[in-house]
Amino acid sequence: MWEVADSMEKVQRYNAIIAYLTVLPIVTALPMLILWQGVLWYCIAKMRCLRRVAGIQADSVSARKELELYYFHDSCCCQKVKLALEEVGLAAACHHKHLDIGRYGRYDHLKDAHLKRNPMATVPVLVHKGRPILDATSQIRYVEEALDGNASLVPPTEHERARMEIIINQCDIDPRPRVLTNFADSWGNAVQLFSLQNISFSHRHYGLRKSLYALVKHPNPMIPMNRILFNLLHIRIEPSVSREALERIEQATREYDALLADGRTYLCGQIYTLADIACLPLLHRLQDLGIMEHVLLRAPTKRSLLNYWMRLRDRPSSKKVFNEWEPKSKIQKAVHTAVRKHRDLALTVGVYGAFIPEA
Repeated sequence: MWEVADSMEKVQRYNAIIAYLTVLPIVTALPMLILWQGVLWYCIAKMRCLRRVAGIQADSVSARKELELYYFHDSCCCQKVKLALEEVGLAAACHHKHLDIGRYGRYDHLKDAHLKRNPMATVPVLVHKGRPILDATSQIRYVEEALDGNASLVPPTEHERARMEIIINQCDIDPRPRVLTNFADSWGNAVQLFSLQNISFSHRHYGLRKSLYALVKHPNPMIPMNRILFNLLHIRIEPSVSREALERIEQATREYDALLADGRTYLCGQIYTLADIACLPLLHRLQDLGIMEHVLLRAPTKRSLLNYWMRLRDRPSSKKVFNEWEPKSKIQKAVHTAVRKHRDLALTVGVYGAFIPEA
């Protein structure tokens, strides 16, 4: 009997040890989680302090030339402004300054000089006679209305001008993370949503130090935080959001195809307007992401929109804007190649390709 009691006591001790070892990781991880949350909130608080230090947009900034454009080559918003400058013949007179927005290891847009031009640290920024204009849609309107160009980018009739304004607003992109999933008013947000994975993937090539620098310095801490979580936790776009975004892209392209079916050359008639400039970078981004053929060639084929896309692509301004940049440094070439491979892998395994219906 004593032997049975001794055996039962050993079993109880064994069970107590197992329970202790089970609880130990949880007890150890809990303080680490609290510490991580504390660091996160400190960074966000520091970020908000820096936002106040950056202040509001300056009415006047120093400029080398009368007209300057601060841009990033792979930004749809920047491409719109560059297209507008090319079409009105002011690209040669404009001083172009390429800013790395974190894609290739530098954060030029977070430097104090750029924060004075734009406290929200976004591109493009158009500076005319020392006055910065921030929003890309406002910039292309400013290029057409306020600058003395060689061509008009506005249709002659009031009806077509109203249509142009609607298309410009539909193609607009709001960079705020919470607004980016609002596809009802803008199919530009739907296109940009699929670009976020490639953009975030490029940050995997840099250490945590640069990511934390962006988290502390960026006026909107959710942008670098989303990129950190994307790489650490392998967060992906929700399937329901992907389907909604692709449905919005399908709806917009179907509407434009029907609009072009009456034989018009461009979206607002027979002349090239701001509406075409706003739409072209989004079509180019669909091609760059590898989903253009699924959007235009799926049954029924959008032949009018396909021919329209080919006409826009062959314009001299398009060839210059979309083919002007090539990776030069070693890190630029490495990141450029890796992002392309990630895009091809995403299409293969269905990160977003699985949500595209078969033709």
